[in-house]
Amino acid sequence: MEFKYVRIQGRELSYVTKYPKGIFAMCWRKIYDGVMEDADAELFKEINAWFEENLPIPDVCESGTEPVITYFKVATTAHMREKIAPAMDMIHSDFLTRDFSLSELAAICKMGESYFQKLFKEIYGISPKKYIIQLKINHACDLLRLERYTVTQIAELCNFSDVYFFSRQFKEYMGITPTQFVNKYKSSR
Repeated sequence: MEFKYVRIQGRELSYVTKYPKGIFAMCWRKIYDGVMEDADAELFKEINAWFEENLPIPDVCESGTEPVITYFKVATTAHMREKIAPAMDMIHSDFLTRDFSLSELAAICKMGESYFQKLFKEIYGISPKKYIIQLKINHACDLLRLERYTVTQIAELCNFSDVYFFSRQFKEYMGITPTQFVNKYKSSR
């Protein structure tokens, strides 16, 4: 089983306590204040040592200039993918025929919008909206290679609201316009 861990060292002070944020900072504060039992303190030190050895503090945080929060997460990618599978099934079956709202995708997975979006981005590296646009652009590339349709027809077939929006999105993702793509494809054959 492969686990995904994330650890970011906190540098910001909490607004309320004026101490560094995060569970590790909180535990160290309890040790320094003499509030934590000796056995618990030793256990925490072992856990912290494991994290320092296996999950070193990111270089950007070593300087102490980046205000970030401490957290760690354990999950398998397969488990995370399983949680959003209903939305992915819907997206892949209907992305050419309809638009999706974030609330609709989150609801089908039985989770809140912000958690769904965070989980989606963690798995795929982009937002659900950008993922859907990429699917449409990939399909448009396939249609452009066929040389049977105009750019306007392809925009409609790929469920873009208008040809100008399609062309802007295509250029953003592909680095060239749809027409340039066709010309490049023709010249490479």
